[in-house]
Amino acid sequence: MSQQYIATQSPYVPFGASSMKPPTLRIVPSSMSAQMNMFHAMFGLTDTVNVMVMGNCIRKSMTMTTFAGMKGARPLGNSSSSTEGWGDTSFLGLVRLYQDEINHVHLNLGVSVPSGSITEKATMLNPMGKSMTMRANYGMQLGTGTYDALYGVTYTGKLGPWSWGLIYRGRAALGVNSEGYCWGPSNEVTGWAAYQMIDGLNLTARAAASEWRRIYGYDYLISGPMQAANHSYYGGQRIELFGGLEYKVRAFGVTPVRFAVEAGAPVYQTLNGPQMAKAWQVNVALGIRF
Repeated sequence: MSQQYIATQSPYVPFGASSMKPPTLRIVPSSMSAQMNMFHAMFGLTDTVNVMVMGNCIRKSMTMTTFAGMKGARPLGNSSSSTEGWGDTSFLGLVRLYQDEINHVHLNLGVSVPSGSITEKATMLNPMGKSMTMRANYGMQLGTGTYDALYGVTYTGKLGPWSWGLIYRGRAALGVNSEGYCWGPSNEVTGWAAYQMIDGLNLTARAAASEWRRIYGYDYLISGPMQAANHSYYGGQRIELFGGLEYKVRAFGVTPVRFAVEAGAPVYQTLNGPQMAKAWQVNVALGIRF
């Protein structure tokens, strides 16, 4: 739907400390980008148990269109804001359940620790034409603020030049954070296949289906006549398709180095309320095995 439609037809339900009470939403996001640099290390405790720690550095940017006054479809201007910093940190254990010459099955169990900030601020243009600095909306925060349970099962197989796999991953908050809310549980199923074209070079394809629930509770300081400040306007379902290349080489004759790149986009999305749909995603990975 268009920004003008949201500004004239989507009702505004005030939450938190907002003093503005227009009949419809007045600040509508037009675009958002997110860049995440992830770092992880894995260590084998035994032949059947691996442990892994993973952290990430995040930068998010959002551009918003503000519509003038308490109603109507006249754009007043645009404003942009960004947040950046360290995100949440995950600790995982991988336990091998089954293995033969072709197939492998692992159980994934872990916890996400709230090392990312949930009190980031943003500056935006309000419908009265004034710039205001306030707590950034939920999607612009760097972490969840909660300890989250991480769980899943991974299956992989390899036969000749072909390899394939299937993974289920789930995430659920173990409580409410210090600001009074928690992200709803999420589930994702991903299937992939790869074909070795030449020694060390694989062509990859992947499909991912995910669903995530809305936010429960709300932060009193996240407010205003914009959709991203409404905790009910989060959650949805999505199916994505990806394609890419993976290259493995032995550097200095001994150390395996993996480089991979993939790109993809959703082929199906259904979202709760007027929220921005995902457009595309690019993943680049570099791994070194000792």
